[in-house]
Amino acid sequence: MNATMDPALDMLSRGLMGDENALAFLDRTSSIYVLDVTDSSKPKTYGGWNFIHQALNELERHERNFGSSGGASGTGNIRSYVQLLAAMSQRVARRSPQSDRKLVSTCVENAAQYNASANEAEALVVLNAEIREIVMGRIAAMVFDFSFHNPNGPHLSAFSDPVAMEGLCSVLSANAVSSGPQAINHFMLEWIIPSVQTLPPFAVACVILHLGIEATRKVSPAGTKDLLQRMSGAVMAIVLAPVLCDAVQESGEARGVGSNHERHSRVAAVSIRAIERWCSATDLSLPQIKHVCSKVNVNIVEVLSDAMYSDSQLVMDAIAELMERVVLTRDMTTDRMTQTRYIMEVDETKFQSISVADLERIESKEMEAIVQELISAIGLQRFRFAERQANVDLAGCRCLTRIAVAVCKAAMHYSDSEKLDASASGMLDLLLRSAAHQSVNICGVALDALTDLAAKDESFALRLLPILQHRAIVPHVLDSGNPSLAASEVCGVDTFEFESFRSTVLNMALKSCYRKNEDYYMNSCSVAVEEFCKAAPTVKTSFQLEAALYCLGAVAGESIAGGQARLTKEFIAENVSSDMSNTKKNQLARCSQLLEMKPVCMTANPLTLSQACRFVGKHVKWYVANGNDVAIDIAAELCLSAMAASLVLTEEAAQKLMQEMSVSPFSEAALALHYLLTEQPGHFMTEQALKALGIAWEACYMASNQAGAVTIEAREALCDGLCHVLASLPRNQQRKPFQVLFIPTLECLRTMMKLADECNGNSQGNDKKLDSILVRVSDEIRILSVMAETYQKVTLRSSVPDASDEPQGEEPFFSVLRKAWPSVSHVAESFNKSERVSLALRKFLIGCLPHDLQRGEAMSLLKELCSLSESILTNSNGSKVALWPVAEFVTDLINTYGRVVEQHAIDIVFSSRDANASDDETGKLLEGLVMSLVEASQSRLGLVWIGKHQGQGEEPCESQTAPQPEPEKSPSIEGLSLIFSVLTACVRECPTFLVHLRVSPGGTGHQDTLLIGRAVDAACAALIETDVETVASAIIFLDSAIKLSVSLSSELIKETMTKALSRDRKGMIMAVVDGICGSYHHSLLAPSADLLYTAVRSFPPAEMHICLLPAIQQGRFRLGERAQRVALQILDGCSQGIIPLSTLKELVDDVWDLHQVDDVEAIADSDIVARFAADKYNVL
Repeated sequence: MNATMDPALDMLSRGLMGDENALAFLDRTSSIYVLDVTDSSKPKTYGGWNFIHQALNELERHERNFGSSGGASGTGNIRSYVQLLAAMSQRVARRSPQSDRKLVSTCVENAAQYNASANEAEALVVLNAEIREIVMGRIAAMVFDFSFHNPNGPHLSAFSDPVAMEGLCSVLSANAVSSGPQAINHFMLEWIIPSVQTLPPFAVACVILHLGIEATRKVSPAGTKDLLQRMSGAVMAIVLAPVLCDAVQESGEARGVGSNHERHSRVAAVSIRAIERWCSATDLSLPQIKHVCSKVNVNIVEVLSDAMYSDSQLVMDAIAELMERVVLTRDMTTDRMTQTRYIMEVDETKFQSISVADLERIESKEMEAIVQELISAIGLQRFRFAERQANVDLAGCRCLTRIAVAVCKAAMHYSDSEKLDASASGMLDLLLRSAAHQSVNICGVALDALTDLAAKDESFALRLLPILQHRAIVPHVLDSGNPSLAASEVCGVDTFEFESFRSTVLNMALKSCYRKNEDYYMNSCSVAVEEFCKAAPTVKTSFQLEAALYCLGAVAGESIAGGQARLTKEFIAENVSSDMSNTKKNQLARCSQLLEMKPVCMTANPLTLSQACRFVGKHVKWYVANGNDVAIDIAAELCLSAMAASLVLTEEAAQKLMQEMSVSPFSEAALALHYLLTEQPGHFMTEQALKALGIAWEACYMASNQAGAVTIEAREALCDGLCHVLASLPRNQQRKPFQVLFIPTLECLRTMMKLADECNGNSQGNDKKLDSILVRVSDEIRILSVMAETYQKVTLRSSVPDASDEPQGEEPFFSVLRKAWPSVSHVAESFNKSERVSLALRKFLIGCLPHDLQRGEAMSLLKELCSLSESILTNSNGSKVALWPVAEFVTDLINTYGRVVEQHAIDIVFSSRDANASDDETGKLLEGLVMSLVEASQSRLGLVWIGKHQGQGEEPCESQTAPQPEPEKSPSIEGLSLIFSVLTACVRECPTFLVHLRVSPGGTGHQDTLLIGRAVDAACAALIETDVETVASAIIFLDSAIKLSVSLSSELIKETMTKALSRDRKGMIMAVVDGICGSYHHSLLAPSADLLYTAVRSFPPAEMHICLLPAIQQGRFRLGERAQRVALQILDGCSQGIIPLSTLKELVDDVWDLHQVDDVEAIADSDIVARFAADKYNVL
């Protein structure tokens, strides 16, 4: 571009370069108008249409200058400018003329220095409308000018660029739709359809395409869909079918000619896309298209079949999209019935004499015939698929696969038998080639249909299984002879994407094959395992073995149930050393025997070793069936040997492979062993077994010192399994094993704490080092948590024999656990602001929480946990990260002992019986923690907690037109969600206890000093906040509180709750309704509906009506009068109990979704809102 650039082009140029100011200017220019009164005698507005008009002038002038000077490069340079201008023009054109008038009028009314008369204001509105018409005329002139569509013309304009030209066509369509049905009717019936033979085909197809796109937008005016449905016959028969037919024919004739072939292919692609979009907008079906096209002697199915031979990706993509939409018929909805009537060209009275069942039967029969034609056409494409595959044409193969999948699923839908007939053999051959394609993406598309087909046809499942087994091999390449998983160039996806594909799409396909013939599947996979275990160890065989084991594991959940009966102790003892090659029904035993031999191809490849452990983990139920000791020993030995083997995989090739893997052998072995230990703890209580498990635990700590060797989740799982075994021992045998389990953890924790203190005391850039140390500290605390939680869980549900002579007192485990208390306390005081440490402390507090206060030292342990929580709060400095574990612990404490505390509170209030000392102590601990948590959170509760969002006795800000912005930045409110979660638990478990808590201990009991009153006020104020977590917790708290106020039997407490909830009902309802109208995150809709339903069912009807009317009629509800009546009718029905909560939730989802538009003012008069009110809720 020239240095002295015209102003509009300069702005476009800067916008294309990402200049924020330029982009903001373009955005504002597209959205608003400004009034220029520099010359008060000639006022004028400036907005989107003015800018577009000016930019078109500058672009044309720029092209003329370059053309006259011979600067051929100028056209290429400004194509992006035209494309950006077209996109901007489309946005402006989507605004209706009525909205334009309102914007201009508002602009004039808001002018502070210009008092226009009504005539002057109207003149400015009319002038803007005239400029809009001028711009649309200029765009139409370019779009329908053949000289802009001739690639071989003497001068190729930037406006001729196909992308820019389609953008300009979209402007015409957007303007027609936004202007209303009459404008569409005029545009189509007086311009496009009568002149289709004299207009550029590409422009015609683009205009139809974007009419369909614009008609499906939420803000398309009411009546748009009905009008398009009336035009469907003419659009298909007169416009799109002939254009597509000619384009496909001319594209085939011009193949290899260059620009002509490309031009015709582009026309064909746009025409097919237009058909697809029109079908989407009007509910037109493929049989209906074929019917109307036959009137002009065009067989649309043959045309589409011929188009499949195109070598254009645009054409193939378009056909795939069309097939995916139209080859399956849908239910005869009201809209589809209307479209059918217009196609049949009968009046409504006569049409009503035809039953819906007859229409569906006729259309299904016609569709079945079309599918048969398409099956034959796709079958012929298998040769082109092989050709495209050989030429590495991934896009072409993918498109053909998508087409075949869509037609195959349709064929299965219309077929009366389990199998497809012989005519489908070509199509199935293409799909099987697709499943075997090296690209995982293409394979995944094919399996969408093949999985369903295999589930119906056993013979086809047998054909598909070998392909799936080969597909299960993890893609890899050899780098200097060493395997590497960096094989995305081979398969099109990375390692993690392949794992996702294998665990979902491939897994479902394998299960389909298994269900059709279980014995064949199991025998095939086990034979493969045997073959690869006995073959010479190579990289190839190791990956093949991994795939075979994966295939067995994929159906583990289904194969176990059928295999348990075969597992007897005698069978295992007989077969572990015998040749089982001919034992077809005992494949798992064969595989276990082979893996027990530890073949090199398994132990040398960490990926295969991991899969072998996963195989054991998935078949644990099989191993422990009937208490089979031999089978369990085989599985345990395999896990333990895998742990040992993974620690000695030090070769460079193995280390590199482990770095690329998403799993590790040690982690998988630990998880598998965990399953065995938890399923059969009694089997591992012998001295020999305990010794082996001790070695495994020591190995786990060795692995944890190697980066990536074992995950914390695997360590937790192994610890859980070991604790299951140790907790099952008699009490007099527990102390020493627990000490063995505990010592490595405690030593590691103390060592890491010493290093953390050193780093914390040295401020010279050791943050990263400290973070890595705290990760390990938090991991060890998590291990302690697992020990405590598992021990309590196991001993609580089982009666442990006790043969000891020692007195009944503190249990051996807790005496061991207390040794870690000083270290954990130090962490809680010094490092509680670390997120990893916070998570670990949460697990520790909850894991150690005693489940039975009558057991030994349980109360003493609870006091220590509360003391630890108080210490965290004292040192938190208001940090949410530090407060969170205590809030979670308090919530769990309430859920565990809330009913006990509640009964104690009731006994005290009503003096119904003598209070229990233990219950009294629990209540005091809970009260202290709740109040300490509130106090520690003060700096994170914001103004809403202290009531400064609205004055006492004032109207809530939600009831006004708009809340006033705060002059200063509001304090953080991130602590509110923690407080609301704790109080919600109190409301549900111990409401009597809650309503007597005061914000200032020792207060008089006035509503403002009661914690429940302060919390309700804060929750109502928090409903308008932007933080999703805060709003969600406030909604749930209010919902629970309202439900409680209705269900309470105590009049005194009920009165307190009702008084607290009645202070701002109007503001609460207004805030929730406003949030539902688009401002809330989607995750808040379900709890918002719950709160609304609870409110209308609980509050007095007259008062709720007063709250709801302004919320719906004056708030952010923008769907118009009919939708308002729908909402009020539904809510009224809910209040009477005749409409269920599910209906209200559906309404809330609909209202929220309808508000998700840019031009929210236009939604009230849209087609979708009219149908929402009339069709769904019968409100006219």
